Amino acid sequence: MVLGSLYAKVYAEVYAKGILRYNIMTKDYPIDINFETTTACNLKCKYCPRYELIGKGIRDAGHMDYDLVNKIIKDMSKISDKRFSVCPVSLGEPLLYPQILDVLKLLRERLPKAYIHINTNAVLLNEEFSRELIKTGIDDIIFSINIWDEELYKRYHGVDALPDVIENIKRFLQMKGDGKPRVVLQILDIDINKEKIGAFISYWKPYLNKNDVIYIRPLCDYGGRISLKDFVSQQREKNAFHAKH
Repeated sequence: MVLGSLYAKVYAEVYAKGILRYNIMTKDYPIDINFETTTACNLKCKYCPRYELIGKGIRDAGHMDYDLVNKIIKDMSKISDKRFSVCPVSLGEPLLYPQILDVLKLLRERLPKAYIHINTNAVLLNEEFSRELIKTGIDDIIFSINIWDEELYKRYHGVDALPDVIENIKRFLQMKGDGKPRVVLQILDIDINKEKIGAFISYWKPYLNKNDVIYIRPLCDYGGRISLKDFVSQQREKNAFHAKH
């Protein structure tokens, strides 16, 4: 399955559908909880506001204290009988957090009804990490490949890692087979990918099971911190705007 549309769909639509499938719209408790276990990252993506936020002192660089993580999960366990979404990730790379596997296991143990998911660039996803990540029992993992060209990947991410990322993800897909977590392979709907999205889909479809998906994600401007015109044409911006309204 392919989520999104090359010119029109926006992230909010896809995300909302994912949440609404649980039929949990309510005012009694939060339906979506994110907390950032780490602000560290091993990429320097030009379309990410992380470095600006850290550079201006708006956000610190580092890992969340594990005692605080425990407290957050303990607080969430008060609604453990409810269906809601949990993601211990924001702008940082979660696989850099030293206790990320413990965090995911604890979430699964204490929140049996929660929909637990993470997103990662997959640079650190070696065989051992893959095996242990599958064992955590999380529901969903987004692999943010984002750019489907080796040279452009290096230029826009600051790291020459696309071949390793591809092999890491292929191995992960083989190891988990038809089981969980569901894998979402993400590519950005930006101008440099315009002629490559079809090749991206064709390349990955044979490796996916019936529950895995490919997601073509429109670029978010993060409240105006990222200039969309640096990545998408005015027409694409216009289409994205109309899809939101």
